[in-house]
Amino acid sequence: MATATKPDIKGTYPSWFENLHAEGRAAEDSRNLSYDHRQLVRATRIETDIKTKYDQLDTNNRLSDRIWTVRQWRDELINQLNRLKERMTHLRDAKHVTEEFIVKLNDTLGVNTESLTNLDRRRNGENIDDPVFQELNKERALLIDLKKDLQLQIDDAFHMLNEMSNAAKAFYSDIANKNDAMHIDIDAYNMNEKSSGVGYKPFYDRLPENSLDLQTWEDISRKTLDNAKAAILKGGDLLHKLHNGLHMAMNRMANQADQVNGVLRMRIHDTLRALREVEYQLKATEKERDEHLKDIRNLEDTIRAKKASLKLAETRLEKRHDRQGNENIKDAPYIGLLEEVSALRDSIDVLEEKLAKSSERERERAVDRVSKGTFFYGTPKLSVIFPDQIMTEMTKMEVSIPLMTSSSFTHSLTYCVVTICSPSLLFFSSK
Repeated sequence: MATATKPDIKGTYPSWFENLHAEGRAAEDSRNLSYDHRQLVRATRIETDIKTKYDQLDTNNRLSDRIWTVRQWRDELINQLNRLKERMTHLRDAKHVTEEFIVKLNDTLGVNTESLTNLDRRRNGENIDDPVFQELNKERALLIDLKKDLQLQIDDAFHMLNEMSNAAKAFYSDIANKNDAMHIDIDAYNMNEKSSGVGYKPFYDRLPENSLDLQTWEDISRKTLDNAKAAILKGGDLLHKLHNGLHMAMNRMANQADQVNGVLRMRIHDTLRALREVEYQLKATEKERDEHLKDIRNLEDTIRAKKASLKLAETRLEKRHDRQGNENIKDAPYIGLLEEVSALRDSIDVLEEKLAKSSERERERAVDRVSKGTFFYGTPKLSVIFPDQIMTEMTKMEVSIPLMTSSSFTHSLTYCVVTICSPSLLFFSSK
């Protein structure tokens, strides 16, 4: 049945095949283009994936290298800081030992002052400038010089410790910064696309303030290490100086103590010998005094006897005056009696003169004994001089007995062990 819409013209059968073939070719060309495009997209995707993975791997390798580098620098800084702190500990211990040694040196100086004070207790002719006094003054000057030198070394150690402490401060901040940087790099290394906090960052390419280049960063850390090494070397030199100063001080004090000990023992020996000599002289003088007094008594007895003889002779002469007449003559008995009286008077005068001189000499000795306080002719067997001198010397020996019987300070230094002996061993070593 015909319709109103029926086309007026009909195509041919061949044209229908041509149209069908043309549509097939167009579809095939479209598919080919789509396939080529898909292959190109796949290749691009694979290429970008590979490049992305390579870039991530390269970044991870760089992060790993950076982490290793920062860890190496951090470990080197930590090791250097530990060496610096160890040297500071040794130097601080040596400084403490030196300070304790100065305290003991002050005690030794007090012993020296006490010894000089005891020397000043000597009186009269015993208060002299003897070798003991000279050696004690030398020792006092030596102790003062040693104290000044050691105090200067302690001051140097104090300033060196401050310098080392300032050098250590740079380590703490540098090590802390490197730890933070290493932890940040480790977190970045472990981060992936599925990690939390991953997203677009608007300011990812900004440069932080005060950012440094790699060479400057290395120079700063290297400078910190160099400063620490220089401080360690200076600290080691000062530590060695403290060690040598202590041992030189002990050796010099021991040498001077031996000198003082020797002259003090010699002085005691000389004083004891002088005391024995004085005791001998005392006994001899007392004996001579007794003999002198005995002679004075004998002289007085002789004078009394001479006076009795004079009285007898004068009485005989007076008695012969009673002769009468021609018998009262100057005969031989008369002349003999006159000569006897004259001789007796001369003898008495001579004896009285000798007695006066002996008595005057005895009075002079008594006055001299009272004024000078010597022991000659004194009632006490010994004077107050020599026993006091002996007690003074013995007191110096006793006050110089070891201040502490068992005190030693042993501290380990970097290259040696410092052992501080009691300063009493450096003063008079034994009684």
